[in-house]
Amino acid sequence: MLSLKFTNEPVTAVAFSQDGQRLAAGVGRPGTRSFSDHPLPGHDVHLLDIRPLTETIRQEREAASVYRAAVEAALLKEEVLEFIRQDATISDAVRQQALTFADHYRPESYRLRAAAWAVVCRPDATVEACRRALHCAELAERQEPNRCEFLGALGAAQYRAGQYPQAVATLTTVADMRPQSWGQIYALHPLFLAMARSQAGQKAEAEAALQKYRETSAGMGYGEESKILLREAEKVVEGK
Repeated sequence: MLSLKFTNEPVTAVAFSQDGQRLAAGVGRPGTRSFSDHPLPGHDVHLLDIRPLTETIRQEREAASVYRAAVEAALLKEEVLEFIRQDATISDAVRQQALTFADHYRPESYRLRAAAWAVVCRPDATVEACRRALHCAELAERQEPNRCEFLGALGAAQYRAGQYPQAVATLTTVADMRPQSWGQIYALHPLFLAMARSQAGQKAEAEAALQKYRETSAGMGYGEESKILLREAEKVVEGK
């Protein structure tokens, strides 16, 4: 009988290789999310390998380690591939194996959203940073379609990229589906909608959206991020 335990998390799934010498164990609580700005961790996969160590297997394990380091250091697939290509400390054989692993890489949707949101909340973000944020937000929304948290980041990124009509459409959809009780990030979407409407020439609608934000956020004390965006929205919408 096989008994496995990784920290205090349950083993939710196992899979053996055909030769019985490798085992993949899914650990954690897959799909667990919280109604907040930061999701709870999902599950991890732990690999157990009892094969005799040969040079081929040693290279494979080194390549796996290089690949993991690339995924931790980079986010988008093209960035992960470039990180591996530029690693001057590994052999060509290890590099090729790591690149093979990376061909199957798919960035985690919440990491993509977080990367986009960190940029769009900065009024001084560079054009290049805003383009990357839009790419991250688009990819996250494709992976998690029709979900409020990803559409909101996409709408904000569209605004920063100067795609004002698209931002209005996306953020209007978010406004129709947004749970009012969710956290700070969701409460800031109306500010982007107000600015997008203003830039799209919808002045009355922009002023109404800004006023609605003031009414719904009164006394919330959301912090410095919301204050910065509110000042920006007042300048864009009202010329203050």
